[in-house]
Amino acid sequence: MPTMPSLPPISHSSTALLCVDLQTCYYQPPITELFPNLEEVVVKVLDHCRKNKLEVVHVRQEDQRSLSPWLDWWEHLHPEQAGDLGVPLPLDCATQERGEQVFIKNTFDGFLKTGLHDYLRMKKVKTLVVMGLITRACVLNTVMSAFNLGYQVLVLSDGCGDRDEKVHTNILAAYHGYNCLVMEADMFTNLEIV
Repeated sequence: MPTMPSLPPISHSSTALLCVDLQTCYYQPPITELFPNLEEVVVKVLDHCRKNKLEVVHVRQEDQRSLSPWLDWWEHLHPEQAGDLGVPLPLDCATQERGEQVFIKNTFDGFLKTGLHDYLRMKKVKTLVVMGLITRACVLNTVMSAFNLGYQVLVLSDGCGDRDEKVHTNILAAYHGYNCLVMEADMFTNLEIV
């Protein structure tokens, strides 16, 4: 990866952790085999953010034919996944705690018609730290929208997973320093919070 540009300040008042689709329906083989430490990383990052009183927000996918117009084309492109719909059941390690907002989405984009942007603006969030599933799909789409909406985006590479490790690595390398900064969870949890 290229040299890391300077980081935005990590602040109690303007930084939020965004957990994207950390759901049982997505953390399945081959992702569980390619990213076996994902749940451990999720626990570490959530504990760090909660202990340091950073805003924690969850976005979960729920596919419904009436609300997910992309499904027919998706199933045409991926017939082996026909009928394999997203169900918003979180991983045990990613269950929201009291006071943490959960937004349900019906697309790959955590911001599209969810109310997430309005909520983050109300909370005066400027910097989003993102982890979740699946890197090439909902993580990437959500990161793109966050960037387009003006957020400073940090992506935790080991807090994300994909069905193909090479795709995961290439996507994160391509966008690091372009419209987000990519780092491992340990680097993030060692940053000073102001």
